[in-house]
Amino acid sequence: NLKAIKAKDAEIFLPDEVKHLAAVFLEGFFLSQYEVDKMKTKFTKKEDLKIEKLRVFTEMGKNEFEKALDRAKTMTDAADYIKDLVNSPSNIIDTDYLAHEAKKIAKENGYNVEVLRKKELEKIKAGGILAVNQASNKEPGLFVLEYKGAKNKNERPIAIVGKGIVFDTGGLRIKPGAHMDEMHQDMAGSAVVLGLFSILKKLGIQKNVIGI
Repeated sequence: NLKAIKAKDAEIFLPDEVKHLAAVFLEGFFLSQYEVDKMKTKFTKKEDLKIEKLRVFTEMGKNEFEKALDRAKTMTDAADYIKDLVNSPSNIIDTDYLAHEAKKIAKENGYNVEVLRKKELEKIKAGGILAVNQASNKEPGLFVLEYKGAKNKNERPIAIVGKGIVFDTGGLRIKPGAHMDEMHQDMAGSAVVLGLFSILKKLGIQKNVIGI
């Protein structure tokens, strides 16, 4: 509704009954501000409909509210990062790009990371990935991120797997033209894994997690 009326400022009253949902409310607000405009130029960019100023009236303590704000920003920054990866074209978001992102996230957060390229994939006989990659002139990749947040470092980890086909033309059946432009989004699973690992440490998640 705020976008519909092209509002630049907004004021929100957060009563005591829902103050425990402050982080959720802020998260929803920040998510609504996302625009698919990273690739647009000043000549094609639509009118900016983002809220420039938000005032929140609440009886929450300053520290309590700032914690809610920090959590909301952490969550929505990760969501926006995922959306940017998914929305960007495959000539930019290719296997090399995703490999770089996995290494960068690992370095920033102190995670273990393993990057397997064609030679390593042939060695472990990763036939499915190698077969699909035959349609590409670029090397395939399999990236493994490991976060150890549990008190017991040997605790059985949660494993999260995300598909990372950066452009899917179809195999035995080529995708029809009406849907071909969406096929750069076939790496959304891998984008979610990267987005998750960008915030595991920030949120202090006390679990061991492996992302593939």
